[in-house]
Amino acid sequence: MLHNLRISIHYPIAISLLAALYLFLFNEPVIHPPVYYMGDGLVVLSETPEIEAGTRLVSPYCRAFEAGKFLCSIRSNSAVLDIVLPGKTINAAEFLRLFHIPVLLSFLLLFFAAWFLDNSRDFLISSFFFWLTIFVVLTLYTILYDRAVVVWTMLGYFVPITLLNLNLRISGRIINARLLITESVLLLFLGLLVLAAEGSTGFRSGTIQIISLLFWSVTALSVMIQVMAAFDKSNDRIDRVKKIVASAGTLLGVALPVALLLYLPNFLPGFFYLLLLIFFPLSLIYGTYRMHLVPFQFFVTRSIAAALLTFLFLAIYSVVLYVYSMALPETGNRWIVNTVFLLLLVFFLDPLRTRISSFIEQRFLLPRGEHSESLKRLAEIISRSSRPRVAVQAILDEINQTLGLQRSYFLTVPDFFFYLDLREQHVLRLSAGSPIWSLLKPEKMHFAAYLTYGTGARKELFEFLYHKRIVLAIGLGERRNLIQRIHAVIDGRLRSPKKAATSENLACAFLVGYPHGRDRLYLHEIRYLQEAARLAGMMLFNMHALIREVDKRKKVRDLQQSGQYQKLYTLNPDPAPETLDYRFFNRPVLSVTGDYIDIVRLDFQRTAVFLGDVSGHGLGTGFLVSALRAIVRTSIGSGKSLPEVLEILNEFLTDRYSGYEFLTLFAMILNLQDGRIEYINAAHPGAYLKLPGGPLEKLENTQRLLGILPGPYKSFTYQIKPGQRVFLFSDGVLETANSRDEFFGESRLAAFLTEKGDDPLDDIVAGLQTSLISFRGSAPPGDDTSFLVLEYLPARSLLDFVLRGLGIRR
Repeated sequence: MLHNLRISIHYPIAISLLAALYLFLFNEPVIHPPVYYMGDGLVVLSETPEIEAGTRLVSPYCRAFEAGKFLCSIRSNSAVLDIVLPGKTINAAEFLRLFHIPVLLSFLLLFFAAWFLDNSRDFLISSFFFWLTIFVVLTLYTILYDRAVVVWTMLGYFVPITLLNLNLRISGRIINARLLITESVLLLFLGLLVLAAEGSTGFRSGTIQIISLLFWSVTALSVMIQVMAAFDKSNDRIDRVKKIVASAGTLLGVALPVALLLYLPNFLPGFFYLLLLIFFPLSLIYGTYRMHLVPFQFFVTRSIAAALLTFLFLAIYSVVLYVYSMALPETGNRWIVNTVFLLLLVFFLDPLRTRISSFIEQRFLLPRGEHSESLKRLAEIISRSSRPRVAVQAILDEINQTLGLQRSYFLTVPDFFFYLDLREQHVLRLSAGSPIWSLLKPEKMHFAAYLTYGTGARKELFEFLYHKRIVLAIGLGERRNLIQRIHAVIDGRLRSPKKAATSENLACAFLVGYPHGRDRLYLHEIRYLQEAARLAGMMLFNMHALIREVDKRKKVRDLQQSGQYQKLYTLNPDPAPETLDYRFFNRPVLSVTGDYIDIVRLDFQRTAVFLGDVSGHGLGTGFLVSALRAIVRTSIGSGKSLPEVLEILNEFLTDRYSGYEFLTLFAMILNLQDGRIEYINAAHPGAYLKLPGGPLEKLENTQRLLGILPGPYKSFTYQIKPGQRVFLFSDGVLETANSRDEFFGESRLAAFLTEKGDDPLDDIVAGLQTSLISFRGSAPPGDDTSFLVLEYLPARSLLDFVLRGLGIRR
């Protein structure tokens, strides 16, 4: 109830204060000519036909001529013409008759200042309308009384700057310390320029030209900002419409009436100017309207505080010069004051500024006693805790109890502590692809109040924080300087894109809720939260790295154990029959291979041979190889034909993995009695065949790979001769690459088999391994490599069998 009462009395208080200001400034009657002009002589209102509105007077404009009369100078046909005009007493009633439109405008502007303060709690927009109200009042005061020109000029410089900040805010951009410092330096420079030029010829016209130039530059920049936001495709349609309305409000409600007033003052009646000017705040109300309104959070960083203090002392210097110029206007020895003041600044004011800065930091920006003790307890929790779940809960509980927060969270990507069952009241998960992470950089703070009118990623972050009742979000991690960022970019280019993306997607943030009984945080509490977030971030990232390393070692151990299991069981073909001899090797990239090698004795006359390559490599691929081996042995052992076995494998892969896992395979059944081979090549490298002393032959028939599309497979036949050898290999042999990214390829393999293909089987297998290692050099292996050589040796007589058993005949 009190809150609503406070809002209800804002408007009458504002109106009463403005009315009191008018009574205070305009209570003195004044005799004025019937023309009312700006500081540069531009007539904005005229009650005499001799000088129309829009005419520019010639300096010294209008001056007292006789009792109750004024002499006003205008330029006519390149000559100066003096016109005598009668004076007129302007009292309160006459003032309201003459200037009722700008007076009414000032009350409306102050109403909008109060409205934005009460409804959206936005001090920046509210302050713009407040200062614009004061500028309108002072404009009337300088026109009527020809006083306070310096103050009016300074305010004329300040209002366009606030207009720029307003447009930056409603477009969702951040007004950072650098921009504020730049604006302060610009205002200080313009202020010193005004003080130095005051009283000189052309002072007023020059200052008005600077104000006009600044105003039109800021207006054009503001419209450009809104148009860019309107065409930003990351914003939704309603946001784009709002930005179009805001840009139209700046053009029609600011630029157009000011242009008409300055260049075509008689073009429209005064009431139409009022309607145009009112369109600007109405467009702001629509453009900034949100169903979600949050309290404004005041925050000052060390850099902003130092900049404000510096600006304050420079302003003191300007005031000293101004007072000196008023006290001794005729002297030319102003350099004496400059020298004395610089000495005071060096010996007294600069240490004073340092002491004031230290006082502000100690009083407002540094954690207090209880906060320092809490930071010590946080350090103890971090050093003592070895379990992430316990540490996370203890840290959040300590921070919540110290500040009396309703809630706080850690926000992470799914890969951050993905193996831990952290409760939702402690940790929230957000996809690594969310645009919110582009804002939550390490040590970067975002207040929900500052994101109210944001678009794109800032709007998404605001909606997220609002629905979670969060007032502040702090990015965790180590903030990099420029040199570190350059090194990171270079390192990211040198690493593979996958690894670089993985490291960059490891993001985390600390979310702070509202305190109990309050809707904002104090400055020293924010500083405490910065230090607490830094400690928590160090713990989380260090613990994550430690657990990752432990998990990595566990995976290496599992891979090694799985590789041993695979060698014992999966890569354990049946013994060769008397009429068939074979040798093979398999070299996995990791401990577990994704290549499938198997030899199955079906009966005394037939032996099945399989060599395939599953996509990928690693533990999951090794398990898939084991499953495929089991399916093959079960199917072919139950009497299935070779095409039926491949169709079963294809159906298993397509149904279970939907095209995400596939298999290339060369499968054949050798009839040991007559040497007939039935084979199917499912997109695998074709087999080579060679007779002793003969050339290489290749089985070229191939079909689609397994696991992509359903459908039948067709087998082919080939008749081999006694002593003929069959060479099977995986694509890892052909794609073995050296440091120059050259592949071993079929040509090198064919040359090796042509030269060494008649050697003993053991020598062929060992020689090929040596050739691959020598070719690869220092380059790491990129794929599993497998090679199998079979030799068909049918026994034709008892003597032949004995000689072959003794190794005398092949």
